[in-house]
Order: sequence, then C-alpha cells, then structure tokens
Amino acid sequence: LGRYVPGSVFKIVTAIAGLGSGAATPETTYAEQPPAEEDGLVVDGFTIRDGHHPETGSRALDLIGATEVSCNIWYALTGLATGGEALTEYAKRMGFAAPLPFDLPTAVSQVTGGDGTAPGGFQDDVELANAAYGQGETFVTPLQMALVASTIANRGVLMQPHLVTAITGDGGTRTIEPQVMSTVISASDAEAIALAMREAVEGDLGQQFTTGAKVPGVPTAGKSGTAELGGKGEPHSWFIGFAPADAPTVAIAVLVEQGGRGAEAAAPIAGDMMALYLRGTP
Repeated sequence: LGRYVPGSVFKIVTAIAGLGSGAATPETTYAEQPPAEEDGLVVDGFTIRDGHHPETGSRALDLIGATEVSCNIWYALTGLATGGEALTEYAKRMGFAAPLPFDLPTAVSQVTGGDGTAPGGFQDDVELANAAYGQGETFVTPLQMALVASTIANRGVLMQPHLVTAITGDGGTRTIEPQVMSTVISASDAEAIALAMREAVEGDLGQQFTTGAKVPGVPTAGKSGTAELGGKGEPHSWFIGFAPADAPTVAIAVLVEQGGRGAEAAAPIAGDMMALYLRGTP
C-alpha cells in the first residue's frame, strides 16, 4: 500500500494523543481560536487558516464543535499543547513508524520525517502544528487510517488486522482468532472522540463536510479529509469512519486519489460501502 498525505482524517490521531496525554479534554477551548478564524493563526511566522468561518462565528469550539466543522486552528493548537513527543508516541501505539503486523507488506506511516531536533523528531512548531491537522511531513496508508478508525470504534483497543477470518483446506478449517495489538486510550476518551465523529457526520454543520457518509437509519460516525498537495492538482479525498456509531461492526477508510474534497468523493463511497456491509450482516 502506498503512502498519502492524510489531511483532516489525521485530526482523529491528534484527538487521541491530546486526550490520551491529558493535554486536552472534550471541553477544551482556546481563546486564540475565534479571532484566528478571520486573521489566521500565526505559528512562528507561518499562518494557519481555516475553511468553516463564518458558520461558527465567534464561538470558541470544543472537541465536538471543532471536529464537526474540521477546524484546523483548534487542532493545530491541540497539537502544540500535546507536543511532538506525545503525538508521535500515541501514533506509534496504532502502528505508525513501523511495519504493520499484516498478512501483506505495507508501507510505513509517519507523523514526521523524524530528523528534526524538536521533541518527536519535528523540525519545529510549524511542522508540528501542520502535522496536527494532517499536512506537513505526515504520510499514511489507507490501512493505517482504517486502524485509527477501528481504535475509536473499539473504544480505545486496537485489534490486529487480517485479510481473512478463517482458512479452509484439505486439513479442515483454521479460524483466525481476534488478537489485541494494544490499548491505545481509555474507553471514556475514545467515547468522547466517537461522539465528535458522529457529529461530524450527522451534525447540521458536519454534514457539509461528510455528504453521503450517513448510512440511512443507522447512527454513523466519521471524519472526512481534503489533503492538499502543494498546488499539484486536485487534493486527495479521504473519509474514515464506522457504523453503527453506538455499537460498531464495521470500520472503514476510503481514499480517492486527487478526488477533491472529502465530501465530494470519499464520503459518499464510504456511506455506500458501510450500508452494503450492514445489509449483509445478520
């Protein structure tokens, strides 16, 4: 599997690191965020801008609000508060920075190139702030982001991925038993992020960013992403999520290379695929 800029789907990794490390809570707000909606957030001379203003006006956003409207500024500030060491550590708990224990070889996902002198291997706070909302030197595989979604769906526990659940041959059937890879965060922290991801799909504002991801009649949670490629054509379109949101049986990651905004391509594909899976599940 290849590696791609993740864009805003990586914000779920930042939420995991922020809550898991104690640097943030679901109620965390930042005084700098509302005025930065108009003027941008300046980090060491680099300006970070957002795309949802003026929908939220001068409201200081918390985890749910920031996730619903995919607020770059809230997530950049959370990344800075969390710090590079904790951000990379929590990512490693989900398989970043090493080959995944999978049935096929995959590329190694990274939060940063790792050759900087700042904590976590970042070059500086500019790279850290950009990584926190999925840009910078952050590159991921779709499988890795599916594991991020499944960590939240499974309320903080990451399971080892497999291609199949059983193998049948002349000698009979061998079942591949579920195996825990790691406990990434507490169930309560995962539940808080799950609620935010549900609002990102079902909230009045969130629906603008995740059009088509909602499975009809089923509580659905997720996060879209629009991964900018530095002016090299249309951005990658991403969506990660799970359903039913309150008792998940399917987690998913969808990437459409240079497909545009997450809501334009990846989100509706994810919604259709989850609906098909759930219709086939007794």
